[in-house]
Amino acid sequence: MLPDLTSDVAVKFSESRKLTAPEFLNLLKRHEQFYDWLVAFIPVNGYGSNLNDVPEWLRDQLAIVGASPDSNFINTFKKILDSFDIASWVFEEQVKQMSAELQEKFKLGSTLAVGSTYSCEFNGAVWKVPKNEECRVIVFPIGAMLLTQYCSDLIGIHLKFKSSELFLDAYFKAIGYSSSGIERALRIKNSSLRQCEILDKFHFDEVAEQLQLQLHRNAFLGVVDGNDYLRDYYPIPLHGDSRRPGHPLELGRTIVHFVNGFFVRHECAHILLDESNDMPTTSHEVEFAADRIAFSLGITQASTPQEKVCACAGAFIFLSLGRWVEELNDMPEYKSSHPASNERMSRLRIELDNFLELDPTTKDLARSLIDELDWLIQRLWRKSTHLRNSSSNSLISTMQRAVDEKNHAIFLDQVPRWLIFGAPKKLCYRLAVYRCQLENAASTASPTDEVHVKLSILMQIYETAKERTSSNLYDFLMKDYNRQRSQCTRGTNE
Repeated sequence: MLPDLTSDVAVKFSESRKLTAPEFLNLLKRHEQFYDWLVAFIPVNGYGSNLNDVPEWLRDQLAIVGASPDSNFINTFKKILDSFDIASWVFEEQVKQMSAELQEKFKLGSTLAVGSTYSCEFNGAVWKVPKNEECRVIVFPIGAMLLTQYCSDLIGIHLKFKSSELFLDAYFKAIGYSSSGIERALRIKNSSLRQCEILDKFHFDEVAEQLQLQLHRNAFLGVVDGNDYLRDYYPIPLHGDSRRPGHPLELGRTIVHFVNGFFVRHECAHILLDESNDMPTTSHEVEFAADRIAFSLGITQASTPQEKVCACAGAFIFLSLGRWVEELNDMPEYKSSHPASNERMSRLRIELDNFLELDPTTKDLARSLIDELDWLIQRLWRKSTHLRNSSSNSLISTMQRAVDEKNHAIFLDQVPRWLIFGAPKKLCYRLAVYRCQLENAASTASPTDEVHVKLSILMQIYETAKERTSSNLYDFLMKDYNRQRSQCTRGTNE
């Protein structure tokens, strides 16, 4: 999905000189703002992590890589994102494994830029720079890349040991890391010692519920937030640390390498298609073609059978998560421009069956791993059915809890965090719908009804955003509210 450029941004580039790809990327990043200023409005007695303090574990890891933290967490987080763009890093890791011809084509510079935007859309986008269309910009929502990471953490917990070893071996080969025999022995020992912990803390039903909650927030509110369930196990120690082998999240951080690899190659494929002479005529066929190219690149650029197998599996995990989000999405205006993930996976299975460069043994291993992952993810889906049937609404349930406990900080702590780390588009829509519902109820309720308290709490979000004139958040909030209010009024009149 392409970013929705506001008119003021459009004016900026229409009146300016020709922009290079990096300059246009910076323009897009400024549009998808990072609302770090909201931290000042989060109650000090809130329930989430302290965003005004850099945790000790982050200080330690930054010291290892030679970086120093800022005075508070949010400034440090912003500094990390500015200096270490996860999308650019994943992109360059993938390009390094491509042919010399493709490495030259995807060389970053004045005509090609890649970066993350502060958004949680599930799909990336390729832009042609206005007035300079030989230049391309590939953008990846930071939220989507974090979402695949959190979900991979959860999926990896109950993957079979043999498949776990396959992913780890492939990952170490892909990044050029030499895993010692000592590390392997530690992994087996630590994994064995943690079996009871996994069966207790990471019970399958609980993992299924957490995965559902993570993906529901993205589909329903358009946000991504850290998984509190796994908080005690963050951060995962860095490579070379004796605590890493067998760590409950080690496998997840391995799996996401292949998941995001497909994500990146899919966007690269759009550039290749755009420059070809056989561009499909429909948008869905374009996406199917990009999938085929990305899938093929994942196999052909891999140097070992294990990497080829895991590249195939990464594509299916990415699309399986997309399928989950699609099933939860109840907003027609936010339906993906992409074809259904089920159809995309079916076509890639045919592609795998017909892929001539894969020997039969490797192909069978890829099918086996994909089938195992499909069974696992489908089982997680079934185990979380009761949460979907309960019509859970995180926004309303958080508000109700704040009112029931007579602690407004519960709501005012959570929503700004969603706005800081998430994409405001869906959340602004949900806030608008909720505001109209509360206003309608308040108009006929008694003065002592709790609906007035809820409306008062909710309006603090709007009032806070209005005070920040340099931010576009209030514009987003009011655009959705005015549209929703107009629809409510029109429905009443009719």
